[in-house]
Amino acid sequence: MLTPDDVIETVRDLWKRHQNELHEHDRAYGYVRGRFGVPDVPAGAGDELEDIAKQSVLNVIGPVVDAFTSPLSVEGFRSAADETNSEVWAIWQAERLDARQTEIYRPANTYGSSYAIGLMNETRLRTPRQMIAVYADPSMDLWPIYALEHWIDHSDAKPQRKGNLYDGTHVYPVSLGNAGVRLRQVDGQTQGRQAVRIAYDPEDAEPHGSDVCPVVRFVSDRDAEDVVTGEVHPLIRDQRAINAVNFDRLTVSRWGAFQQKYAIGWSAADGAELARASAARLMSFDDADVKVGAFPASPLAPYNELVEKLVIHVAKRAQVPVAAIMDKAENVGADTIAALDAPYQNKLNAKRRSFGESWEQLLRLKADLHDIVVPDDAEVIWDTTEARSFAQVVDGISKLTAADPNLLPELLQDIPGWNQQRVDAARSALRRGAGRRLVDRVRNASGDTEPPSA
Repeated sequence: MLTPDDVIETVRDLWKRHQNELHEHDRAYGYVRGRFGVPDVPAGAGDELEDIAKQSVLNVIGPVVDAFTSPLSVEGFRSAADETNSEVWAIWQAERLDARQTEIYRPANTYGSSYAIGLMNETRLRTPRQMIAVYADPSMDLWPIYALEHWIDHSDAKPQRKGNLYDGTHVYPVSLGNAGVRLRQVDGQTQGRQAVRIAYDPEDAEPHGSDVCPVVRFVSDRDAEDVVTGEVHPLIRDQRAINAVNFDRLTVSRWGAFQQKYAIGWSAADGAELARASAARLMSFDDADVKVGAFPASPLAPYNELVEKLVIHVAKRAQVPVAAIMDKAENVGADTIAALDAPYQNKLNAKRRSFGESWEQLLRLKADLHDIVVPDDAEVIWDTTEARSFAQVVDGISKLTAADPNLLPELLQDIPGWNQQRVDAARSALRRGAGRRLVDRVRNASGDTEPPSA
């Protein structure tokens, strides 16, 4: 257990590290929300041009994050030999993690990582804007040495920033002072640091019940040097390029998409009424030197094509279907859709493997807290979202079960649109049907066609 001085010193150190990382997380958050990346306009350009610049943000990063978040859904936790979920799955259901699990995937895809805190009676899900964890060797260690989470408590008239420090034995609640101070943001960059006034009461510390610091990190993608990356930062430059082209397109559509008329050798002072004449009237001038003409309208097609090419480039870099980030659909067959969907599914499966290991780590931690035995080969079960037609899957299942009918219960989970509850119900129905067929065979063999009397 840490001493009060150690708690305050550790929280101060973790807060400084957290502040050093926060400006990058704030920048990613701003681009996902479409708040950053507004094209620059010259000083004094006017309110109308500045308004067009704000409207020109064509957010493609947000849909990319959504494309890798919405298909992720854990539907069970069991070993390959079991047909029912592990006992610890009841804790998952009681803590409503079926719905809350998205709170892990979205920040992990946005910032590169997110966190889950496994306690006896609750599981707390945090983003890297709300938490920092430090490891002796981040690329090898499963559990951090220390972790600090923080949030804003609105129960008092003045919002207060509260936090919890975790180590290998205890939870140390701390107060981080007034949360009313807001730091200036410039294109996602936090200007300065937010100072905190740390307060800690040793009587508030309590053991969390685990032998490790109970924090599990979920990582979207990383390398051997523990460089964690999300989906946002690699696409920021492309997002700014799309916004710049879209700004030019909106500017042209406002002022250059129609003919600009001109008159040479005449001014409006010579006849203000003629200057306001509509296009349906014929204008004439007494002066033979007056020449009237019009500048051609600027076409929008080149801008539309350039925006489309840039969006397709982003889709290829992010490995998502083009339809996920732009309104573009083509009449293609199911096999073609599956081929185009393959890189996306490969990347999605890599995320499932990474997130799945973290979920298993968390569920085993919860099982240890509740004295539940979990088989060593137990794994989380993911919902399948691969682009496959119902007819294709059923045809494949039919051919496999024709060779071995015992495979059918295992193949039911591959049917598109079937959740785990429906698969379990179908398996129960198959078992009941198999039991009835066994009884019928026994009766037929004995010549007894009537059911036994009670």
